[in-house]
Amino acid sequence: MMASLFQKLANRKAALQLSKWNDKKKEKVQSILNIEYISSEEDGEGDDVTKLMIIPLEWESDKLRRYKAHLDKLYLENTTRHALVQLKRRKRKDSVSSRKAPENAPSWTVRNSVDETDEYTFNE
Repeated sequence: MMASLFQKLANRKAALQLSKWNDKKKEKVQSILNIEYISSEEDGEGDDVTKLMIIPLEWESDKLRRYKAHLDKLYLENTTRHALVQLKRRKRKDSVSSRKAPENAPSWTVRNSVDETDEYTFNE
């Protein structure tokens, strides 16, 4: 499953380059575009094998989740039809990952931190 995480990371990096965010915001988001900030995934079970089940990061702030979702959406809007066919559908699991936040994670990325409540806009 690690290959799909690296692909998701590459897709987000490509989407960041397409975004209309200002340079300051791009730098901020670029700083968290690494594997430590990507939710784990596992194959679906039973009749759901065509989907990947996303295991959310328990510590992930709403701001971080929104930035990543925006990049995912931007990637999908700008990818080819052929590439879309290759993607598996994703569904969030009810359970959360036991992975801890990276040791030096920016405070805005961690749930219940002071910076999590800062204003943010996407200005696309």
